[in-house]
Amino acid sequence: AALNQLQFPGKCQEKFKDSYVDHFSWMQADSEFLTYKHRYFICDEYWKPDANGMSGPIFFYTGNEAPVTLYVNATGLMWEWAPELGALLIFAEHRYYGESIPLPFFEDVTNLQYFSTEQAMADYAHLIFQIKEELNCRDSPVIGFGGSYGGMLSSWMRMKYPAALTGAVAGSAPIWTYFGEIPPVNPDGFAAIQTFDATPAAGSSAACV
Repeated sequence: AALNQLQFPGKCQEKFKDSYVDHFSWMQADSEFLTYKHRYFICDEYWKPDANGMSGPIFFYTGNEAPVTLYVNATGLMWEWAPELGALLIFAEHRYYGESIPLPFFEDVTNLQYFSTEQAMADYAHLIFQIKEELNCRDSPVIGFGGSYGGMLSSWMRMKYPAALTGAVAGSAPIWTYFGEIPPVNPDGFAAIQTFDATPAAGSSAACV
């Protein structure tokens, strides 16, 4: 599907909520740029109370480097688990992608200061608390989902915002691949694992090259 088209149009609603342009520093209270419209999709077809009458879980996709419609269409695991677990699905768009643009940077590149992982995670935490308040489901567990950079965001959010995310499912998320970490990153680690996979010791054929 095209990036801005949905395969599940009947199951999801496109919505927008105000989020802060800058979550971490003071801005003029009367500034027209204090907040921006943050896009997300909410899919409640499978959401139902649990056996104790409590609101079901929330699956929250931490959007990464594309319009969020791409992830609504392509994140199969959330759709597969939602019916069984009675989950509400939320797909949040990463700032500066799709229609979630805090401040344009084409004319003023200084606005790129707001284009950061820290600001994106703060957007997501803010959105989660807004939605839980709006839907009166403050006790619903929220599980973050993401792949690659999106998976890194889910993992980091679980560490930085444990009150927002109960857990995280992160696929192909290299969160420990930065220099200066303890223990230090091994830049050859991936190649070593891939090479080992092709050996008889790992179960591969002896003819595997």
